[in-house]
Amino acid sequence: MTSSIKSRVKRTLKFAESFFLYRFLWARNFHYRHNPKLIDVGWNKVQTYGIFRCPIRFLRASIATKKGKKFMKIEQTPQYPFIKTLIEQKSGQNTKEIYRQYIRRFKPEKDPNKALIQTEKLVESILSVSDFGSDVTIITYPPKYNRKIRNYEVRIYDGVRRASIAKVLGFEYITCRLK
Repeated sequence: MTSSIKSRVKRTLKFAESFFLYRFLWARNFHYRHNPKLIDVGWNKVQTYGIFRCPIRFLRASIATKKGKKFMKIEQTPQYPFIKTLIEQKSGQNTKEIYRQYIRRFKPEKDPNKALIQTEKLVESILSVSDFGSDVTIITYPPKYNRKIRNYEVRIYDGVRRASIAKVLGFEYITCRLK
């Protein structure tokens, strides 16, 4: 075989591996169930197509930064430290101020004080539910296999704060609705 044919075969096999194997097997790996439902998330109505269980370590949130949007792990988001101090009932004036500044800078349409109060109320309401793990659901895009890290990544559409709460409470999985 010539080197050009070998390289074409290699590229084709790489494409087939990433496309077929990982693109369609995620449904089995994540226990996907087809269950269409229209969800009102407060700021939009979203048509979802099913439910799956996702390890929280695979979740990525789209967060605005000085250099544009960046996909971050839950514990790297600006709301995570604030939520952690709320749940652990520690003094969190510093984390509260960092989150307030983030809201002020990247979400100018929101009142930072109202957003902080909403986050505090969300934490309280979730902590008051005895069976938190089965009640909290977020909306995500389908899992995608990232060959660089050799694992899946799941982008969050709605529910970064709820995922942060689950992470702080030590949950390994969260229920996701597929957008």
